Amino acid sequence: KTPIGDSFFVRNKQLYPARRDLFRTEPEQMMRAFQLAQERGVDLSPELADLVSRSLGLVTRTYQYARGPREIFKAILSQKGRVGRILRMMHRVDFLGRYIPEFGQLTCLVQHEFLHRYTADEHTLVCIDKLDALAETNDPKLIAYRKIFEQLEDPLVLYLALLLHDSGKAVGARPHSEASALFAQRVAARLQLSSEQRKSLILLVDHHLTLSKTAQQRNVDDPATVTEFGRIVKHQRNLNKLMLLTLADGQGTSPEAWSDWKESLVWELFHETSRYLADQKSYYDQTKIERESLQSAVSESLSPDYAEEIEAHFEFMPDHYFRATDVPEIVEHLKLFRSFLENVSHSGESPLAAATKWKIVPEQGHSVVTFCTWERERLLAKIAGSFSVVPLNILSADVFPRGDNVVLSIFRVCDTNARPVTHPRDLQLVEETLRRALEDESLDFLPLIEKARRQSRRLGPAIEFPTRIAIDNKTHPSYTLIEIQAPDRLGLLYDVLSSLDRENVLIPLSRINTQAGAAIDTLYVVDGANHAKISDSQRVRVIQQHLRTAILSGGGAKSR
Repeated sequence: KTPIGDSFFVRNKQLYPARRDLFRTEPEQMMRAFQLAQERGVDLSPELADLVSRSLGLVTRTYQYARGPREIFKAILSQKGRVGRILRMMHRVDFLGRYIPEFGQLTCLVQHEFLHRYTADEHTLVCIDKLDALAETNDPKLIAYRKIFEQLEDPLVLYLALLLHDSGKAVGARPHSEASALFAQRVAARLQLSSEQRKSLILLVDHHLTLSKTAQQRNVDDPATVTEFGRIVKHQRNLNKLMLLTLADGQGTSPEAWSDWKESLVWELFHETSRYLADQKSYYDQTKIERESLQSAVSESLSPDYAEEIEAHFEFMPDHYFRATDVPEIVEHLKLFRSFLENVSHSGESPLAAATKWKIVPEQGHSVVTFCTWERERLLAKIAGSFSVVPLNILSADVFPRGDNVVLSIFRVCDTNARPVTHPRDLQLVEETLRRALEDESLDFLPLIEKARRQSRRLGPAIEFPTRIAIDNKTHPSYTLIEIQAPDRLGLLYDVLSSLDRENVLIPLSRINTQAGAAIDTLYVVDGANHAKISDSQRVRVIQQHLRTAILSGGGAKSR
């Protein structure tokens, strides 16, 4: 038995009250008990837990605003890596929800969302556990996050943001982040956070989904995307905290909510935004396409006989290609273009076949497939259909039409278990199907997709997820954005792209995202007639209706 002042003692790694009337005479000691449990690494004894539960009536509005408990609570949330256990301890005796009623509203709240596997209160506490775990992790995939966490000067704001990030769900708000931010503002006032802490807390809660959504649904290679996001986070300290919050929220939702591919996109946006925040003028200068210096670097990497091909490549490829592509990749693309054009000139057995290159990226859980072929109608849909017959999931699709009627298409794909595509049979099936489709304009993909659907082991009922199609002309200066949310199924992307082909809509860029049976895709499109935004309201409505028909008329399997 080890006494701790006049109020508590420790025995067998449990904390006991020194007397039964302790909280009635000194209610602040309720909060102090949890701080001692944190400092000494002990649990509440059954007697102390019972005493706290019986004393919850003392946690009044006056108590919530009192200086003593407030300072202790803030100190508890300032201990990196040691917060989650204590908040769970508070939650088990209903103290946490009584002291922070904005969190208390989430208790046992079922989340009717396709990715969430926990109730709202448990999800929040799991997120805080995930953040705690970074303090001592040796997982190679998490070391970069650990370094950011170690440099964090004020963990209180980050832990508080995680505690409150979903609080708006308790009132059924959509989007819940806005209501959560209002609750965060109320808590910040009660806890008397500094002006800087309050602003940071509200920003983190209000934008706790923004980093992930922007990375997955917007073109991160576009400086406008980075600039817009940089203006939201304002400085590197907020960006660091938002990065850690995004990781914890993703890991605390379900395994499907945080894949290697999504993580790589989030890191890409993080690094680009860090560059922007460090020096905005320098960032703008660096993002200007210096074609001459880039062309020189590519020329040095290839033999002199590539000179004319390099010249054509840099003359005809669009700006966003060079923003998204480094020197080694450009070199590989030039070799692929040569392979395609040589096959055409030799007029072999398959003069229309695309030149194809597969690259496995195991650390990001996918394969990169690059196609070079003539620009033609329904090309994207045919490629998507060729992946569907395996079946493979499409993570992203970038299309770069060259001015000489040749097009470069880059797809990132994985198998139905979110692993890179490595089996030679799957590679061969994609290439053979695409070759047939390019040679035979009448090839009907639907029987092939139906056969793949029957053979797929991932058959099952479609998830309950509402179909939503939004067409946006405000977000991007040059492109119309089509945002699609729908239950995923085999052949879905083929149906979507075929529908847009029939409407003469071109898709230079896309962000394709499959999450636990749901498709959440963003397509950057232009009018095929004038390569401008689709601004006519009647045409927008027609495209929207035809897309909805294409999506809802398909089958019910779960993989694209």
